[in-house]
Amino acid sequence: STPIKSSAASDVYKRQFDGNGHVVSNLLMNNKKDTYAFNAGLFGYVTSSATIRNLGVSGNLNVASYSGGLVGSNSGIIENCWSDVYLDVFSGESAYRYVGGFAGSNFGTIRNCYSLNDVRSDTYYGAFIGSNEGEITNCFARVQNNVQNFAGLGTIDDTSNHLFLTEQEMKSYDLSLIHISEPTRRTPI
Repeated sequence: STPIKSSAASDVYKRQFDGNGHVVSNLLMNNKKDTYAFNAGLFGYVTSSATIRNLGVSGNLNVASYSGGLVGSNSGIIENCWSDVYLDVFSGESAYRYVGGFAGSNFGTIRNCYSLNDVRSDTYYGAFIGSNEGEITNCFARVQNNVQNFAGLGTIDDTSNHLFLTEQEMKSYDLSLIHISEPTRRTPI
């Protein structure tokens, strides 16, 4: 699958996107050697005018800073989405940072979303979000091999967010309590 608007801030996503419960499968990016390839994800850089909802994504990203499974950097609204994307953003240099299983950085609103896969990075990485300066509510992730925190940097004040200790604990949680449902269709967009 090809990312949607996934490069620099000059190449932004600013529209409404409703995935209608579909899943983008096999997202694959390998830009790790390009240290200027920021904002990697299915959606790279999302502006404040954008809304993304009802979408799942799976795959592997081997990329640079400000990267996440669904979105690299978000200033818009994202709701009812999930990410099962393995992120490898590790170089041995401190240039690689702000990486999350769901989003690299957030300045907007993310609600009713979750992240499942593992994240490898150098600095400021989290199971769900790399860096947060926005609002995150009713979201969850699980503790992973390298990641023991929900956010790499920033404050997550809302107690409706959950970081589960194990995948089994996460699977047994009643998702209706946080109003999330996994898309049932597996049809690629």
